[in-house]
Amino acid sequence: MEIFSKDSKRGFTLIELLVVIAIIGLLASIILVSLGGARNKAKDARIINNMSQMRTQAAIISYNTGSYNTIRCGAAGDINIRTLCGDIADQGGRKPWNDEPGLQIVRSPSPVDRYCAKVKLNSGKFWCVDYELRSTGYDANPSCKGGASPIYTCE
Repeated sequence: MEIFSKDSKRGFTLIELLVVIAIIGLLASIILVSLGGARNKAKDARIINNMSQMRTQAAIISYNTGSYNTIRCGAAGDINIRTLCGDIADQGGRKPWNDEPGLQIVRSPSPVDRYCAKVKLNSGKFWCVDYELRSTGYDANPSCKGGASPIYTCE
């Protein structure tokens, strides 16, 4: 007794193939959605690392020059600080006060020489570094305290 005749064709029907493709597409979309959160966490980790490097670079600048004057993201800033600022913006870091790409650096006026830098992460939380070598995360936008007697620390 012959199970398959010579004329019978073995294979999948069009509907079976479409169902399999639809299932694969559905699984792929679920995986891509879950990877989006992992990407944002990785970007936030890189921003935090850059902020810590900025804190270290600021300490080196202060040691070499006696001032934090070049702790800026603009053209007048130290090249290493500008590079870190650019990478923070590229990773999705936002300025806390207007949500534009980048970070906020607050420097005290002379003769008091202090600074505070903060950024809004992709998660919506904030990260702040200051002249006292703090590097801390916050749920709400921290203030870089200042006033008649400037403090300029993350609070």
